[in-house]
Amino acid sequence: MPGQLTTPGEAKQFIEETKIDTLAPAVGNRHGMLKDMVEGESRKHLDIERIREIKQATRLFLTLHGASGTDERDMQNAIAAGITVVHINTEVRIAWRRGLEAALANHPNEVVPYKLLPSAIDSVKKLVTSRLTLFSSGREPSRTRSAS
Repeated sequence: MPGQLTTPGEAKQFIEETKIDTLAPAVGNRHGMLKDMVEGESRKHLDIERIREIKQATRLFLTLHGASGTDERDMQNAIAAGITVVHINTEVRIAWRRGLEAALANHPNEVVPYKLLPSAIDSVKKLVTSRLTLFSSGREPSRTRSAS
């Protein structure tokens, strides 16, 4: 995997040639989640030092595409190192699905969508609330160091 990660030099050259204002580097992230990640058995891990180096070299906003399934401490440390935008669409989709499945299991004969969908929406709200709390805590490096 190291050969597949963005280097600070590549990032700097890319922004100089393209004049972009936001960069989504490869730092251990990838789109989607493997089955064992969905089941909570494994997590993605990020190269935090590489994020820090890319941020220093580019001075741009950095987006973490494919952040779903990333280790929470890595996520906090990535934000502290310079990540400014985090994409967790797969996690949101999984929360929606699990909420809908719970509603169907609790009401197996129900066919009215507006009676089933609140459970899916609540599941998404819970995930988003927990992720926003996590992302906010990542802005303060001292909090990430003390978390165990």
